[in-house]
Amino acid sequence: MCASEMFATIWTTAKRWVRRLGVAWRSRKPGWAVVAGERFLLRYPFSRFDPASERLVLDAFAAAVAPGMLVFDVGANAGIYTLVASRRGARTVAFEPSRKAAQLLEEHLALNQLEADVVQAVVVDHDGEVSFFEQGSANTSSISEASARTGEGLTEGEVVEVARPAVSLDSYCAGSGLWPDVVKLDVEGAEALALAGASAWLGRRRGVLFLELHPWSLAQLGQSERDVFELLDSSGWTWLLIEDNGNTRHYQVFPGPPSLCSAK
Repeated sequence: MCASEMFATIWTTAKRWVRRLGVAWRSRKPGWAVVAGERFLLRYPFSRFDPASERLVLDAFAAAVAPGMLVFDVGANAGIYTLVASRRGARTVAFEPSRKAAQLLEEHLALNQLEADVVQAVVVDHDGEVSFFEQGSANTSSISEASARTGEGLTEGEVVEVARPAVSLDSYCAGSGLWPDVVKLDVEGAEALALAGASAWLGRRRGVLFLELHPWSLAQLGQSERDVFELLDSSGWTWLLIEDNGNTRHYQVFPGPPSLCSAK
């Protein structure tokens, strides 16, 4: 190896280590991020959270939450929506099956001196135990292995299959006596299953649902957007598309005359 090649190799290695050290340093120190008009202390990389990709959804969610309300954040991940709801004076229950994501969520609550109930369970259509595929605190963790693997390469670690407790929203509500005013649902393809387990809550036809749909991930579980809309329609709910990011679509769902609802 000539001197120039050796220098290039050393320089490339040095830059790689500098980047790693930079990430490690940022990971230890929380930073401020502005979400829905509020400042929150978040761990890296969430301290660099760019709300632009979900600005309309976050603003609509924040506007729907008022002091004293009960909010369910289903698929809470690191807790962005949980923090917004708690800051606005709502009692919040965050459902997050990923161990590392749940730990990060609780740390974010502590950093911002906020409180929420954290339920480490997968929300589906039954109680018990399910296989869950997670990759650290990645927001692509899912009961669908194919969906979970879409996050590979975007964050450290490998996708692993684990057994996690499962709960339906109806059984949780019946057991706790808590019936939410606002539900945010982001479960990486398990939307139809989660809503099938919320028929009693939907049947009350009260409140509002913020729904993130992942068409490709739904298909990995043999379901589709039409399945979700038909379920909502049959329960007397209508929906409004807030944001379409291509791979995901965000809806605000609310009670309405079934005649106004149409599966698309």
